[in-house]
Amino acid sequence: MNVLINIVADTDSRKKWANNVALKFFNSKIELFSNFSESVDIIILGLGGGANYKFLLKFHQYINKKKPKKRPIIISGFNGSTDTCNIHALLCRMGSDFICLNSKKDFESFSEQLQKLNFSNHTLKLTGLARKYYKIEKSTKDKIVFFAQPDVPKTKRERIYIVKKLDELAKKFPEKKVYIKPRSKKGTLNITHKEKYYYQDILKKLKVKNVNLIYDDVETILQSVDLSISVGSTVAFESIYNEIDTAVLSDFGIRQEYGNHHFIGSGCLLSFDNLINNKRPYIIEEWKAQHVLINEDKFALLVEDVLKKIQKQKENNQILALERLYYNKYNAPYFYKNNIRIISTKNNIFSTLKNFLKGNN
Repeated sequence: MNVLINIVADTDSRKKWANNVALKFFNSKIELFSNFSESVDIIILGLGGGANYKFLLKFHQYINKKKPKKRPIIISGFNGSTDTCNIHALLCRMGSDFICLNSKKDFESFSEQLQKLNFSNHTLKLTGLARKYYKIEKSTKDKIVFFAQPDVPKTKRERIYIVKKLDELAKKFPEKKVYIKPRSKKGTLNITHKEKYYYQDILKKLKVKNVNLIYDDVETILQSVDLSISVGSTVAFESIYNEIDTAVLSDFGIRQEYGNHHFIGSGCLLSFDNLINNKRPYIIEEWKAQHVLINEDKFALLVEDVLKKIQKQKENNQILALERLYYNKYNAPYFYKNNIRIISTKNNIFSTLKNFLKGNN
């Protein structure tokens, strides 16, 4: 079955996630966000938590008012590591037909919390991380790469510390090439988190000669990485999957806002001094089984379920029932009314959303 897919995304990393999900529909025609029409079969939401709710709320309003003969299937999910303590992020996605989850831990934790809220978990799908490779065939492993994040760590002093420690590491292991992989090039717009202190500037100011920048895509870089280092980047899950030595830094403490708390019990939490003294991470397999999943078969099941829904709607010649939103004017009156107000005004993606949902008028 050939299907038409539209992608709604607000940042480059979320657009990449949505594109990777779309690519699972191998023979599908994929289009970026455009005007709504009844020919659209699937919408993939690459949005932040609250933006998902705003989209879904407006989408439900449109369907209930216009009563079209068919509607697209809505897929949402999480493009990076997920903090299951932040149930709000999931609840904002309820109302999607399918919500992609990245690990067994995410699936189990979110399912348990939904049960306590007396809300069905049937739209949750354990798909694993949406990545475009199978297992990487490693080439010569001669790189030590620090995978930077735009807002972690936060301070300039912490970032200077990282650069100096990477320089120490380079001097300790001269046979290795040491790189920083920035989240994006300086001045890049439309990123998930804004960057205040660029490693590019810090390297230049400190005149560090043993540490260089690398801008290739992550999948390409990982093919030649001997040691992957980050403060708490999603890339750590990818490098663990690919059986690359992966260090998640504990130098700044184990902190929720830095994301390294996700790796408690993994065997990855190490300091720069540990690495300089040649201590390597040792992955705990039990933790890996719960937290790291990249599995094409899981996505194949998602594709199958989506296509069944599309076919059912076509055969019955009747619009599919909408999935329930969690938040409504009764259980979250302020949040609901505030979002109704926001989507009635013009602002960035939501003005585009308004046009999208008005396209069939």
